[in-house]
Amino acid sequence: MNGRVRFGGWLISLLLVMATPLFAQETPPQKTFRFTRLTLDGGYRFVGRYPLLGSDWKASDCWAVTTVQGQVKEVDYFRRGVNAPAPNTGVARIVVTEDGNWEIRTNENPQGLVIEDCDGIAVRRLKKDASGAFVAMFQYDRAGNLKDDSSGISAYLWVPDSQGRRVRSIRLDKSGERTVNKAGVAEIDFTYDNQGNRLTAQLLDINGKPMAEPTGVASFAWTYDEAGNPVSETRLNLQGQPVGGWNGIARWTKVWDSQGRIQEQDFWDAQGRPITDKTGVARYVWQYNDALHWTRVWHYDTEGQLTLDDRGAAMVKTQWFDQSNQKEQDIYGLEINPYYAALPSVQKSVSERYELKDDVDGIAVRRWTYDQEGNPITFKTYNAQLQPVPNRHGVMIVRRQYNVRGQLTQERFESAPGQLMEANNGLAGYRWTYDGQGHLLRQDNLGLDGQLKLDPQGVASYQWTYDERGLRIKQKNLGTLGQLKDDNRGVAIYLWKYDKFGDLSEEAHDGIDERPTVDTSGVYIYRYRPSAGGTLALVQSFDLNGNPIGGN
Repeated sequence: MNGRVRFGGWLISLLLVMATPLFAQETPPQKTFRFTRLTLDGGYRFVGRYPLLGSDWKASDCWAVTTVQGQVKEVDYFRRGVNAPAPNTGVARIVVTEDGNWEIRTNENPQGLVIEDCDGIAVRRLKKDASGAFVAMFQYDRAGNLKDDSSGISAYLWVPDSQGRRVRSIRLDKSGERTVNKAGVAEIDFTYDNQGNRLTAQLLDINGKPMAEPTGVASFAWTYDEAGNPVSETRLNLQGQPVGGWNGIARWTKVWDSQGRIQEQDFWDAQGRPITDKTGVARYVWQYNDALHWTRVWHYDTEGQLTLDDRGAAMVKTQWFDQSNQKEQDIYGLEINPYYAALPSVQKSVSERYELKDDVDGIAVRRWTYDQEGNPITFKTYNAQLQPVPNRHGVMIVRRQYNVRGQLTQERFESAPGQLMEANNGLAGYRWTYDGQGHLLRQDNLGLDGQLKLDPQGVASYQWTYDERGLRIKQKNLGTLGQLKDDNRGVAIYLWKYDKFGDLSEEAHDGIDERPTVDTSGVYIYRYRPSAGGTLALVQSFDLNGNPIGGN
């Protein structure tokens, strides 16, 4: 059953073929709908795709949208029936509230703690016009300070069309002035088809003129299948011709299955020839087994031959074991399993044709164990012979503990169950402490005996202090006796100041006697200012006497 449900304060529409009457006249005050996929449309409204009915959702990964009288109040991600962080955002729950003509979307972990997503944003406030269309979005950190996203922008001004879809998206700095993102883009203009699918995106500079990114890309064009899934994206130059962006890719194409899952993805250059991405893969092919909960991803080169990516994998298999609450990721190479051909067909269906292979880190199998809250509590690594091997940090087993808010409180490293070992940095574990607001107050570095130990920066413990805005204003470096201690920069205490928008404006240094000192560069104070793209520029540095240093 293919379907798409768009949720919005002023628009709720059912598209394509879908027999489920989600919003009948006798809709209960609260109702929950579950979907295989959840996206945002051109108006930044939630769109549920591929509905799951009955109890099937408990055996799969899905999104749950809870509404009250047609208004979205909560969006949750579930992994095998457990509320857990979504793989693409790191957020388990989005709580939606209303404040006048504002809609507020707050990111939470499974325990209800406000967290930042993979884009660095904890809260988004969306302003609505008289028709209910969104016309602006402001982004914040956990404490409510304006926060730049990964493109360097904290505020967007939108111009909607009659359907509430963004046709213009303008970037603003924290004072409301027009600005550019990290790629130099000040505005993007969009067009849509009759189904609401985004067709084109034109990049504009600070003067509203068409522009190209450093890669030569000036606009994008998309096509879709009948279910509204994007099946191609083409990158165009200022002349409207295909152009290779990063890695020379001018176009990608995708094939989707009936459940909204990707089956194939291919990359093409400006001349329409197959080309590899940054990992050395020209085509990805996915296979799924819903009964055994596994997914395979095959890698192919430009000639259509199975190939190794830059990590040394020709195929990656990911499998969930529900009874043990474990996930396993296996790496396979190009060597044929010598026993595969002789296997009965029944065994072939659950066996692999290719041999396990160590990747560039010397790891063939990665295994995670999760607690009932969806937190990873154990991580183990093995080679192709299924012998324990160290991960990139130099340890075979990582064990973690969490508090009731889902915050990591302890991490320890083992060579075998119960046998502590040191990681590459010489530490055997960490311990973290938080305050009532969830701010990280302290980190202790631990040795094999469970006692404090100096890390490579020469510090055994870090202590942090925050202001009323939730901004970190002080760091103390401590030794193994709890005494103030210089780190490898020659500083025992860091002091930070911020402007009214929460951007760092000054860093000062104190010594072990809590008096001003200089770091190893001879600097007492660094002063900064925000610059385009959400970055910080060093304005000037000063010595202890207040004299400028260098030509900043």
